[in-house]
Amino acid sequence: MQDGIEGRWTGMHVRGETGNQIFDPGQATGKQLIFFEPLNAASCIGVGEKEIFISYINIVAEELSASFNDTDDNGNAIIRIESNAGGILLNWEGKASGSHDLGEDKSFEIRQLPSGRYTVNATDKWGCTATDTFEIRYAKAFYFLPNAVMKTASDPENSVFYLKGENILSYSYEIYNRWGNIIAAGYEATANDPVGGWNVQSADITPGVYVYVMKIYGEYEKKQIAGSVTVF
Repeated sequence: MQDGIEGRWTGMHVRGETGNQIFDPGQATGKQLIFFEPLNAASCIGVGEKEIFISYINIVAEELSASFNDTDDNGNAIIRIESNAGGILLNWEGKASGSHDLGEDKSFEIRQLPSGRYTVNATDKWGCTATDTFEIRYAKAFYFLPNAVMKTASDPENSVFYLKGENILSYSYEIYNRWGNIIAAGYEATANDPVGGWNVQSADITPGVYVYVMKIYGEYEKKQIAGSVTVF
């Protein structure tokens, strides 16, 4: 019944019989037309037409770059939207929260985020919503170097000068004696693996103080450090 007139609806996605009909769009989107046909053919009421607009919205949120500075607040994420409606509003929550009116745009970068997990919601002008989550990693390089190694250690690992740490892709080093000559070097070594380090047990050296220069390569940063290590 429509406006007090008995009849039936016809058109794509109309299901059921007269008096018990539903509009089931399934995966359909955009403008859809349905028609109302009065049951009384002798009536002067013609076929009516109704336009229904079906909006859809999908969201994909992902890390664009990890946070890696000392204060853990320079991570970035990108939000991508698929929708046939405009006026999309983004809201995100986590260690940092905020909102942004996309208007007709379909993507947006959220910048200066601390590491952690975030939830982002997108709402179009019709009130349809979509939700996704993303995580910002903390990729600052942390490392540790021993200040002494033993040429005659019972534990072989105590005889190796090598880098330990997290978020390190690789490192290289050069070892100098007191006269400034390079006596050992390693390149593209893997952190936390003694195989690529300086093994003083098998080196033809005498106990003493040696200088190292090391380059550390993280995912987003590179640094050079120097210091000394004592060989006992």
